[in-house]
Amino acid sequence: MSTLTQSAAWFRDELETISNAAARVLEKIADHQQAKADAIVRPYLARLSEGELVERGFSRTEIAKIKAASGQPLPVHV
Repeated sequence: MSTLTQSAAWFRDELETISNAAARVLEKIADHQQAKADAIVRPYLARLSEGELVERGFSRTEIAKIKAASGQPLPVHV
């Protein structure tokens, strides 16, 4: 294998490693943002009946998580 081919293969491998790492970081950021959004929205959704949540397309698992937030105070943002 020529030096040029080795360099190209090394560079390709490094780019793939960086790309995979960036994808994992972006996934963690998205998960964190979703958790923040859930914390804001769930107490409001918990005020709805189960029937209303089903009408809005929530699954039984999601409804259980929403109803678990019913005791939480409504978020206040300053």
